[in-house]
Amino acid sequence: MNKAPRVQRPPKAPSKGFTLIEVLLVVFIIGILSTLAIPHLRHAHYKGRATKIVEDLRIIRNSLLSYHLDKGTWPRSRSWGRLPRGTLSHLPAGISFDLSSWETEYKFNNYANKSQSWRDKRGYAVILQARVRNIELANVVASLAPNMFDIVRINRKRGLFIIILS
Repeated sequence: MNKAPRVQRPPKAPSKGFTLIEVLLVVFIIGILSTLAIPHLRHAHYKGRATKIVEDLRIIRNSLLSYHLDKGTWPRSRSWGRLPRGTLSHLPAGISFDLSSWETEYKFNNYANKSQSWRDKRGYAVILQARVRNIELANVVASLAPNMFDIVRINRKRGLFIIILS
C-alpha cells in the first residue's frame, strides 16, 4: 500500500478583518451608550442656551436701571424684539440680542409715565418680558430665572417670563 505523500499547507495567516458578530456587538454597545448619553447632552445644550437668555435679561435689566438713574425717567415702551432706543448707550460693548434662531424675544413695557390708574393688569409699572417659544427651553429658563432675579413671574405654558423693575 502506497500512501500518497501528505501535502504540507502553509501556516494560516491571521485575519485582517472583523467578524460580523464583533461588528454587531460594537454597534449594539455604542447604541446603548448613546441612548443613555443623549438626554444628558440635550439638557446641557438647553441649559447653556437658557443661561444665555437669563444673562441677557440681567444685562437688559441693568441697562434699563442705569438709564433710569441717569435720566430720572424710564424709557418708552417697545414692541417685542426691540429694545428702547435710549438704553443702547447703556449696554456693554459687543452685546447682541439676535436670538431669533432660538425663538426668543424681549419686550419692555413702561406704564410709569402714565397716570397711576393706568398700570399693567398685574399692577406693575415697569416690566421687562422675555418670550421663549420652545417649551423645553422655557422650562430650563424657569428653573434658572428665580436664582437670578428677586421678583419674577413665570408662565411656563406660554414661555413668558416677567421681571418687575419697579
